[in-house]
Amino acid sequence: MQDKTTFQSNGWKEFESTLNGFTGSAEAYWGDEQFFEALGSEVIVVLHVNESTGIRYEGYAIISADGIKLAVDELIQETVEFQGDGSFHYRE
Repeated sequence: MQDKTTFQSNGWKEFESTLNGFTGSAEAYWGDEQFFEALGSEVIVVLHVNESTGIRYEGYAIISADGIKLAVDELIQETVEFQGDGSFHYRE
């Protein structure tokens, strides 16, 4: 996404897509062995809008980063970043 904000943008930032793809991040509470083996590999990312109806977004992505935070008084929290290498599809 490239910034194309002008004085006529009424105070809003405006962007234009110049390359196809997507990025995102998610938080989890610890991963299993299968997750750690997938780091750097292509996986299918599925984001459910409404799980009971099956409405979702999905696409292929590469898990590009994994950060684990450990606080003394909380659960182990993990932030996962991914980068898409194709289209992100809306499914019903």
